[in-house]
Amino acid sequence: MSIYLVRHGQTEWNTEGRKQGQSDSELTGKGIAQAKANAKMLKSLFGEVNHCTDLRLISSPLKRARDSAKYIQSALGLTAKSLEIADEIMEIAYGNWEGLTNEDVDVRYPGQRKIRNQDRWNYIFDGGESYGMVYDRVTSWMSGLAADVTNVVITHDMVSRLMRGHYLGLDNSTILSTAHPHDVVYLLENGIVTEYRCDQG
Repeated sequence: MSIYLVRHGQTEWNTEGRKQGQSDSELTGKGIAQAKANAKMLKSLFGEVNHCTDLRLISSPLKRARDSAKYIQSALGLTAKSLEIADEIMEIAYGNWEGLTNEDVDVRYPGQRKIRNQDRWNYIFDGGESYGMVYDRVTSWMSGLAADVTNVVITHDMVSRLMRGHYLGLDNSTILSTAHPHDVVYLLENGIVTEYRCDQG
């Protein structure tokens, strides 16, 4: 099984330090450039290894992921109908924290960030999920992927961390210490994770 993990391009809320979760904001100009660079990288990789046979293009249903996926469809010459949507790979639900900066959270929910930091994995956001809950839904979804198919997955930072961590057998704290930059494509294949950094020039 091969999984190419792509994070959506930068959004307006990313630049403002706001928690997006399952809410959305538009891709910035830089975010569009990142999405195009990721698409160009995938086209280059598939051209080299001829992976376009038995290819599944799968996106989170959130708009920022679907918008980013359109550039991949175009680069690979795929039709609009080729895009599959998987609710299981949506970003974590931050609940009532969505749209807020850390400063906003401290005003509205005094002391909660400190409580969260005591057990980040199991902390359930008010009206949302915990990282552990997202891990369960994401890894359950991964277990259903066919072994003989190449999967291009357009998703989110935390979901990518959890998928890579599960694939490598990392512990919770190590998973949470990782990140997925907007301009990197990760390949999960043969028990290893390979990083491809994209050129936005």
